[in-house]
Amino acid sequence: MQHEAAIRLLAADLVPDSVTRDALLPLRAELDRLDSLMDESEERAHSLPHRERYLVLQISLIRRVIQAHRDWLDEVERTLS
Repeated sequence: MQHEAAIRLLAADLVPDSVTRDALLPLRAELDRLDSLMDESEERAHSLPHRERYLVLQISLIRRVIQAHRDWLDEVERTLS
């Protein structure tokens, strides 16, 4: 996902901003899918008491990365609108 977005931005000067923006915004659906996977992973983590705190910490990091992507897409949308 990250590489695809970076490539689209590198070529953004060749197409209108609206085309670049519209091509990137569907990535939100992928972020939603990843959020759902993290929900499932967290539920499973609670069933593994000996590993739970480590898994929850890892999931926390992943959720922050997902949120960073959401924030970046918000910025893209604002900048290219």
